[in-house]
Amino acid sequence: MTRSDEEPHGSEMRALEAASLRRARLGVWEYEGGGLGPEDPPAEVAFGGVRILTWPGVVMTPSPTTEALVDRAVECIGTRSVFVADVGTGSGAVAVAIASRAPGARIWATDDSEAAVGLARANVARHGLQERVEVLLGNLLEPVPGELDLVVANLPYHAEARSRGPAAGACREEPEHAIYAPGDGLGFNRELIEACRTRLEARGNLVIQLYGSVLSARHGELDQLLREIEARAAEGWEARMAATAEGREHRWSAWHSSSV
Repeated sequence: MTRSDEEPHGSEMRALEAASLRRARLGVWEYEGGGLGPEDPPAEVAFGGVRILTWPGVVMTPSPTTEALVDRAVECIGTRSVFVADVGTGSGAVAVAIASRAPGARIWATDDSEAAVGLARANVARHGLQERVEVLLGNLLEPVPGELDLVVANLPYHAEARSRGPAAGACREEPEHAIYAPGDGLGFNRELIEACRTRLEARGNLVIQLYGSVLSARHGELDQLLREIEARAAEGWEARMAATAEGREHRWSAWHSSSV
């Protein structure tokens, strides 16, 4: 595992940031078919102790509530040298925040949107993390090599047919592909769970965040997904769940293979 021992400073950092902005602008403009021009400025938000470039309407704007996902991932990593996948990376916020706090992490960040991949790569370069964070185009874990110690994901969870009204009202500035999932809305998470059965190292961790108003609207369906996770205990999986509250209820689940 390699990592950079030096971070860019001064004029080098300014040049790197300017180059990152150009790549991000051109990448988003190209892959979105001209919906955003190269001259359109990105937004910048604070997330998990870092500053992230984002484009509303192209990728999901990083939310402070998702910092709980980063906190749990960093807790799982500790001081170890580990291989990590950030699935559905969007702007790359989670991958960049984890890498900034866990120097032993080698991270692959994936997304099936070419626009998101372009923006995430710009954010990685902006923070000088190219040697430890690689952004890959593809579905879930498909482009990631080898076995992993940790998988993190904050995937779409709204059922398209039933949730367009409420979801659009709550997230009207966010891109639809980052909100809606096919079927009952939990298909991406189920697919990821299946992939982790063969991709996680023994005692590897999978951390998924499920949060927001969807809890009250679809509490039963989310409970069913968590029960499916718990049912894996017979296959050597141990489920762990917790809830946090900051004016809203959030729920995430983490579990690991208990095999040696």
